[in-house]
Amino acid sequence: MAITISPVRIADVRASFVVSERALARTSQVMYEMPLTEETRDIHAAHRTKKMLEAEVASANRGNNGQEEPTEKAFSFKAVDTETGEIVGVSRWTIFYQDEPVTKTLEEEAMQAMLPALPQVRTKALYAFRMCLERIGRKSVALPPLKEGEDLNSVKMRSKRVYLDVLAVDPSHQGQGIGKALLQWGLDEADRLGLITFLESTREGRPLYEKYGFEPTTVDTLELAPFGLEGSLTHTGMVRQPKTKN
Repeated sequence: MAITISPVRIADVRASFVVSERALARTSQVMYEMPLTEETRDIHAAHRTKKMLEAEVASANRGNNGQEEPTEKAFSFKAVDTETGEIVGVSRWTIFYQDEPVTKTLEEEAMQAMLPALPQVRTKALYAFRMCLERIGRKSVALPPLKEGEDLNSVKMRSKRVYLDVLAVDPSHQGQGIGKALLQWGLDEADRLGLITFLESTREGRPLYEKYGFEPTTVDTLELAPFGLEGSLTHTGMVRQPKTKN
């Protein structure tokens, strides 16, 4: 199967959301009351579209103000099956070009990630999940590095980095090199900029990332029984050092 990698456009947002929902099925079950209705998918896609448009406007305004490079910028990519035209994989990245000041507590950042309230979201489970990711992030990219047992809310700065927010490949197309193709853009950009690459990996994704030079920094497990679900959800913070530095 031949695929092409290209930026996600506004018209692709809904299909990209569905790919992520299917590829990250276990996480989706924690975040949402499944199955999602078509109306819910439309609302979530509209929310992501709004965020994309706001980011594009902000980027254009920075350019108009004569700023050469933003402090951070988001990038989204799609993998398309050239035979069918179907989106079969997606990735979302944020590049933090400068060290990032931390102005909110873990709790405040977790709450901010949940706004606005969207339909079929498991509010308590999503909050706990966001807290899990916030803990991983602060432990992995804090400046200066945290000491053992140090309060996570004492972190005042996070390292500049290339951050992989999402990498998802449709289950029917996994094992065909699509994940590697979507990953490569971020790795190349991190090497070009001389920045670390950071992500939170599921158990299933970890072997791929280890293959491409990521090393584990911390593990965080969310027990799901308090939310009426079985089992647990484990994520590993992983960091890759750049191969070249400017």
